[in-house]
Amino acid sequence: MRHVRSREDVLPNRMLIGGASRGGVLAIAYAGQNPDVFAGVLNFNGGWLGQGCRGYEEVNRRVFQGAAAYPKPTLWLYGKRDNYYPIDHCRSNFQTFVASGGNGSFHAAQGGHMLVLYPKFWEQALEEFLSKVG
Repeated sequence: MRHVRSREDVLPNRMLIGGASRGGVLAIAYAGQNPDVFAGVLNFNGGWLGQGCRGYEEVNRRVFQGAAAYPKPTLWLYGKRDNYYPIDHCRSNFQTFVASGGNGSFHAAQGGHMLVLYPKFWEQALEEFLSKVG
């Protein structure tokens, strides 16, 4: 990130970080460990372990709980028909994040785990989010 921030074509105080699936939870976790680096975080269907893995509920809850150290806006975009992360589980993770001090908005959209590929389901929520972070 030091290299990215040093580039002439990057405004370091306006950077966002985001990811999908494990990349979504990693984006929030990284921002939680580096709260002054990013203006906001995008989380598409984020989680560490899917529902087919033993202990997935506890593992995902703990990761998002730790990520709540990030005080700036986050946008959580989840597909209602995700085969890896059931929407109720995702809402619970978001509630844990907020209860632990995190700042975010949660949007359940049509689609499944590949929601990131279907902007028509989330572009309005993204526009609202971008207006918050400037």
